[in-house]
Amino acid sequence: TEAALQEQLTAYGAVAAGEGKFGFGYRISDRVKMEWLMIPVASISTLVEQSPALSNIELRKYWMEHQLEFPVTALSNTAEAASFDGSRDAVKAKVLTATLAEKSKEISKFMSDRMQLSMRGMPQVNGYYTLPTDWVAKQFPLTQLAAEVAQKFAIPVPTMNTSGESWTSPKDVAAIPGLGTATTTRFGAQPVNAGQLVEALREFGAKTTLIAQLGVTSPVLQDAAGDLFVFRVTEVEASHAPTSVDIVRDALIADVNRLHRYEKLVGMTSEIQREAFDQGLGAVATTYGTSVEQYRDLRQGEKQFLQYGMKIPGQLPIL
Repeated sequence: TEAALQEQLTAYGAVAAGEGKFGFGYRISDRVKMEWLMIPVASISTLVEQSPALSNIELRKYWMEHQLEFPVTALSNTAEAASFDGSRDAVKAKVLTATLAEKSKEISKFMSDRMQLSMRGMPQVNGYYTLPTDWVAKQFPLTQLAAEVAQKFAIPVPTMNTSGESWTSPKDVAAIPGLGTATTTRFGAQPVNAGQLVEALREFGAKTTLIAQLGVTSPVLQDAAGDLFVFRVTEVEASHAPTSVDIVRDALIADVNRLHRYEKLVGMTSEIQREAFDQGLGAVATTYGTSVEQYRDLRQGEKQFLQYGMKIPGQLPIL
């Protein structure tokens, strides 16, 4: 009934999920809506592979200056192994890795500088910006940042993504492909991931040394593959108790029904015991939609010897 649902909400609405009696709890956790852009490492690799740094002349020059980094390999022709041609692939791989890292760093710096420029003149207090009420209309669009990056570095326009109309909890940010595992060292030597930055939002009242707030673009993050990310939180909703039954109706219905079933079973305890004695555990398990657990490694354990590590008793599953 509506009355039962309201009673359940009143009792556990302010309690976090899983923390009330029987796991009841309907408090809505901190949640956000986000947008982000991604520059795939493949786009940067394609750019780097066309770089003069990977020309035969530059590769040969690198090999001549760093021959000790490329020891002679066990080829049939030792002369070939000791030559540039014998080491060319290894030289190219090493130069490509270094050039790719440099170009990624250059692109990251450009994005950071561009976003800082867009915030120039904005007042700050304790590291947080004091944003105007019409900031949504005035803020620098990530779509424009993507276009400027593409134009400056001659790469495809970075991919734009949003969380859509659905809310995302800070912990769920970790499940977002790419972005969820990307990190930054902007706040120190210890890498910080996107989920940690979302948890640290000023709007959530987090006490942390990380600086993050609604409407302000994150530092550039990079995942293990080398993809680059920049994100912005566009909406926040701090943790609160639901204001009406309809907000968590499905959960309330499931839990109220669950509670009624439990109370019914408690009242049937003696009857269930008699059924088990007369018909066996298997029959009772079938009636109530469960299964019979078999004991494993059951043996006698003398309590007075347990403290000495002797006669360790077996375990009964669940019990």
